[in-house]
Amino acid sequence: MDYAEGTFSLLEVRKEYKDLGFVNEKIDKNINPVQRLEIHNSIFEDMGFRETKIANCDFSHNTFINCYFKKTEFWNVDFTGSRFINCNFDGAKIQHSDFIYCKFCGCFIEYEIMLNNLPNEFNLREKLCRNLSLESLNAGYDKDYKKYFYEMKNAGEIDNFETFRLNPKSYYKQKTISEKIMAFFAYCFSKVNKFIWGYGENIPRLFIMLIIIIFVFALLFYNDLTLLLYNNEAVEITMLNALFISIMNLCTTSAGFSAGNSFTEILFMIENVVGVLFLGLFVSVITKNINRR
Repeated sequence: MDYAEGTFSLLEVRKEYKDLGFVNEKIDKNINPVQRLEIHNSIFEDMGFRETKIANCDFSHNTFINCYFKKTEFWNVDFTGSRFINCNFDGAKIQHSDFIYCKFCGCFIEYEIMLNNLPNEFNLREKLCRNLSLESLNAGYDKDYKKYFYEMKNAGEIDNFETFRLNPKSYYKQKTISEKIMAFFAYCFSKVNKFIWGYGENIPRLFIMLIIIIFVFALLFYNDLTLLLYNNEAVEITMLNALFISIMNLCTTSAGFSAGNSFTEILFMIENVVGVLFLGLFVSVITKNINRR
């Protein structure tokens, strides 16, 4: 597609513009707000909008390349379907603006700035938050990455919940029975994933779950008086011994005790399996944090 050369500062309000190319203009610190412009299917490259107020504009389906939006104020701007490549949004203020179907590459926007501008549709909200979380991670902003990441997971959970609960909206009516079943299992798995270790982002929660498991199995062993030593002699189990047995079983290491009945054997086996699973989770979360850095 050929783009006609345009001059942004000469555009007239309340008039629709299409297929234009705006290159290397500086609208920085414009005294008069940029408002009531309608521009579609156009390219903005190396444009400077520093400390400019942009309000009540329709900039849908455009491409912004190397644009400078530092401390720019956006109010009621429609960016639907637009792409932002290597744009600077440091200190920008964005209110009541639409970013549905937008894509960001080489851009970072603080979570608090974008929160009230995220799509209300849960599937679109999830998609945009996934994009922005990766952009935050690539830019080295770990806190914003986690906020976008949790927002993405929460939107995905709600979307799955609305799918299998037969939401009457047309989008969910189009889902097939198999998609609804898959959504149910995806929702349940996500809830368990969040509860155990915060989707791999909450290491303290993983440690807390580990301690809880150790104490739960220790209590089960403490109430079972049929544990045997290696020499097959019955021994009275103290709480300290029960904790020791639980820790060793979780580490899949022999504690010097053997089960005296089938129920205890099953407990030993279950805790061994849980220990292997938690070992995998620890390796996963450590690897994830190392790779992130």
